[in-house]
Amino acid sequence: MIKYGDSVSDNVREHVKDNGVLRLPYSSKQEVWVSIIIGTDKTYKIRRKFIEPDQVTKAYKEWIIGEGDIYCYCPARSKNDKFYFKVQGGVLEELKQSEVELEIELLERGRGLMQYT
Repeated sequence: MIKYGDSVSDNVREHVKDNGVLRLPYSSKQEVWVSIIIGTDKTYKIRRKFIEPDQVTKAYKEWIIGEGDIYCYCPARSKNDKFYFKVQGGVLEELKQSEVELEIELLERGRGLMQYT
């Protein structure tokens, strides 16, 4: 079971269930996507790895969320809304893009991996 941290918005609470499943409604007019943040990028600042859903129904796509990764999701491609979060120690915390950029940059610097591609 996931617990929600204090910083979690209603949108993230609505989509990330306490059983660790990210569930997004979709249609042909409202496509959705989910990615894991994997590093920095010179053009986009954040490098993402888009991931396929674990389950697809007629109305929803679902992804099983893992511990420790930073996730980004967009509930509709027609919108510019992107939400970032991670689960650490069973607690879900929502992050701002600037916090994600800083966390990834510090992680890469610590590993000597900082590079913009």
